[in-house]
Amino acid sequence: LGQVKAVVTAAKPAEYGISVRYAGGLPVNQTQHRRMTEDLTKAAMVALVAVVLILSFYVRRLTAPIVVAIPLVAGLMITLAITKLAIGKLNLVSGFLVTALIGLGIDFEIHLYLRFLEKLGISKSRRQAMTEAIKDTFTGCLTAAITTAAAFFAMAISGFRGYREYGQIAGTGVLV
Repeated sequence: LGQVKAVVTAAKPAEYGISVRYAGGLPVNQTQHRRMTEDLTKAAMVALVAVVLILSFYVRRLTAPIVVAIPLVAGLMITLAITKLAIGKLNLVSGFLVTALIGLGIDFEIHLYLRFLEKLGISKSRRQAMTEAIKDTFTGCLTAAITTAAAFFAMAISGFRGYREYGQIAGTGVLV
């Protein structure tokens, strides 16, 4: 398609009053893929911004979004890297994964952060507060992650490729 477009562009059809449109499976798929990627990027950004604003409003600390977003974004990047290596690319169904993982993944960071703030109010040091917060939240968060991942991994037996890949990626993402 790129070669065809180059030949048509070189012929300068507009100079002759000709307008050119491309049809068929490949141009349609490319257009759909581009639009889906743009929409998914917007959805992911809106979800991330909404979570950050809600958290900032709740805890009334300017550093909260940064502290919570760093591990979340790192987990998303690791999950996408694993996806690239294991599956290759996102499909229409699994493309909504990033937005879903923001919602699912932020819970763990929020629980740990809020427990840290609670412990910081009664502890002598930040290190001690974080150590106690991790001890208090680890079992609950691990159990939640394992059960949520198990539910997603159950989708991996689906005959529909979109659901199968979504389950594999989401299950892995929750654990990451």
